[in-house]
Amino acid sequence: MIVTNVTRTAVLSNRCRFANSFWKRLVGLLDHKAMAEGEGLLLDHCQGIHTFGMRFPIDVLYLDKDFHVLQTVTNLRPFRASLLRTTAFVLELPAGTIHRTRTVVGDEIHIRINNVMPLHKQHD
Repeated sequence: MIVTNVTRTAVLSNRCRFANSFWKRLVGLLDHKAMAEGEGLLLDHCQGIHTFGMRFPIDVLYLDKDFHVLQTVTNLRPFRASLLRTTAFVLELPAGTIHRTRTVVGDEIHIRINNVMPLHKQHD
């Protein structure tokens, strides 16, 4: 998947995986030694994350059902937790991505599969 911040005209991830099951969300990034630039993990039906057992910091975007940024968390270090109960999706990105792309609360995020089909409805 390709994840783009259309408000800032910036690519957040061009190699994003979709965690849409209990097991995919549970494992998350625990099997990674690091996140390379361009990687990402989009967690479906998720309101909080943890970095227990991880070896690297991440940036986190909490998204509503229409893929608008509700909250940003930069440089979330290992052995921490973060929660936002009003969210529908959580996007985990390499540390520094939020700063590099100037992503802020309210920005609109687009998710594309095979660079063709948006995962959400198009606005007129």
